[in-house]
Amino acid sequence: IGRLPALLQGVSLGGREGADKGSCLVHPGRIRPRTDSQIVRIEPALALEDFDKIRTGSDGLIECYKDASWRINDTDKYLLFSNDFLRRVENLQKAAKDKNTDAAALAYVDLTLTCVKCHQYLRDTRIGFAPDLSPLTPNPVASK
Repeated sequence: IGRLPALLQGVSLGGREGADKGSCLVHPGRIRPRTDSQIVRIEPALALEDFDKIRTGSDGLIECYKDASWRINDTDKYLLFSNDFLRRVENLQKAAKDKNTDAAALAYVDLTLTCVKCHQYLRDTRIGFAPDLSPLTPNPVASK
């Protein structure tokens, strides 16, 4: 428990050699910390069968999805991943409402895989990456 946000953080930040060529801006600003905080609530709640916390966490993820900064681009594939995310969270909400631990765990795994696949797509297509502006930045050592 507690490793998933770190795993997703590594995914969203590139998490591989060559990632320093640009920073991934997957859900920048308010969304990234908010999604992480909701995931942190859900994971231990599943282990404890705390369905109220699962519902609260999934409600928070829905709010993140509704935030305008969630939509970082309008490609068909990104929109597909985004809609999959919403369906997975709704499955998690339903499982929590039904107090079904197995369904909640499966929904959580599906949700996690959707996030990982989307972040991988964004990394691989470099959508959401900031350009490397270091060649444009003056070198203070060279100017002396």
